Amino acid sequence: CRRDLIDPAFADQPISAVASRWGLSSPPHFSRLFRKAYGCSPRQFRRSAAPAADADAVLERALARPPASWPLDAGEPWGVEGAGPTARPGA
Repeated sequence: CRRDLIDPAFADQPISAVASRWGLSSPPHFSRLFRKAYGCSPRQFRRSAAPAADADAVLERALARPPASWPLDAGEPWGVEGAGPTARPGA
């Protein structure tokens, strides 16, 4: 989601559409997860990346920055306690 938020190819799509494409159909839930992981809202993140002249450099910096915390590491499954995945995907 983070990569898509700063990708110029998706700039015309609402944040909720980006989140939904990645399986997060609840915009408030996605926003809470994103804020917890990255310390800012998805909208703030997208706006901070928009003015950059070199989109490739912005993308590389964003991808290099790890999340402040991974929501699932804190035991927070996707919305409902005890439901959904319990480990980081691909871990």
